[in-house]
Order: sequence, then structure tokens, then C-alpha cells
Amino acid sequence: MTLVIWVLVGLLAGSVPFAVILGRVTTGRDIRGFGDGNPGAVNAWKAAGGRIGMVAVIMETLKGTIPVLLATGFGDVEEWGLCMVGLASIVGHAFSPFLGFRGGKAIAVTSGVWAALTPWGLGFPIACLCQAVFHSLQRTHAWTVVLGFTLFGIIVTCWLRNEYLAALWAVNLIVVIIKQGDGLKQQPSPRNWLIRLPGFRN
Repeated sequence: MTLVIWVLVGLLAGSVPFAVILGRVTTGRDIRGFGDGNPGAVNAWKAAGGRIGMVAVIMETLKGTIPVLLATGFGDVEEWGLCMVGLASIVGHAFSPFLGFRGGKAIAVTSGVWAALTPWGLGFPIACLCQAVFHSLQRTHAWTVVLGFTLFGIIVTCWLRNEYLAALWAVNLIVVIIKQGDGLKQQPSPRNWLIRLPGFRN
């Protein structure tokens, strides 16, 4: 019963569209009318500016971190249960009932969950580094996200050798791929510096 409660806490926390709320409160506009129409922190940044965008990033990240940390500290939840709480936050964001089940792409909340589940919060900087690697290689955002998270999963799985985290990563990757669906229809676009390398074939 305790686990069910914490999973529901994670689901509810993930479902709250903080970026949309911040955009509406600070600008009176719906951030889904900006950029790619995603109800996430990036479009809050585009709609309301850098300060509000940064607040949105932090809030969207913490709604993945806080439920897991609370379940760790107060819930007497076992390791596999913590993975369920984290997954609930991710699914809640990606398919938020408050947005007609058309939630965000779950990038920030995913980073928050993995920060809570890895020692010293290293999941967060590792995820950022993996994204940066593929961002430096090509321009297509959806492929950066998917390839970066794939590399992240390989690193974390080899590092921690934890079957529960490996299972969470696999399901998390499926959610990420679903949410990046349209963007993945575009081919990866190599950066100019890569194209100029001797022997490179696009």
C-alpha cells in the first residue's frame, strides 16, 4: 500500500505542467503556441524569457527528483519501488491528464529522476554530458535526445550494474522515443566541422 501511495505521488507531481502554469501566470499566454508546441521548459523560455525559462527547467526537473527522494527518506520503499516512483513521474509528465494526456517530452523530469536514483546525483551531469556529445556531432534535436539517452543508459548500466535501473532505463527510453516521434523522422544532420573531416561520408 505504501508503494502505491508513493507511485501516485510521483504520478501527480509529474502531471503538474509547471512550465505551462509559469508561462500563463507571467505572460498570460499559452507556451504551447511557441516553438514546437511542446508544453515544456524550452518553450517557457521562448515565451517568457530566460529567467522564467530557468525557473521552469528547475521545477520540471525537481518534480522528478523530489518524489523519489521523499519515498527514499520517508516511505520505506525498496529499490525497485523507487524506480516505479520515478517512472510514474516521467509518465505523468509525458501524458499529463491536466493537458489532455498530451504532455511534454519528459527531458527535464527524466534528468531529475536519474539524479535522485544515482549516487551523489551524478545521473544529472552524466545525462547532460551525453546530450552535449551528440549535440556537438549533429543538429537534429530529437536524435540528440534519443542517442544521448541511449549512451547515458549504457554508461549507468555498466557503472551501477543494477537490474532495476536497467529496466527503468529501457522503459524510459521507450517513452523518450515516443515523445520524440516526429523529430526522429528527420535524418541526423552532421555538424559542419564533422563534414569537413577527411574521409567523412554523409
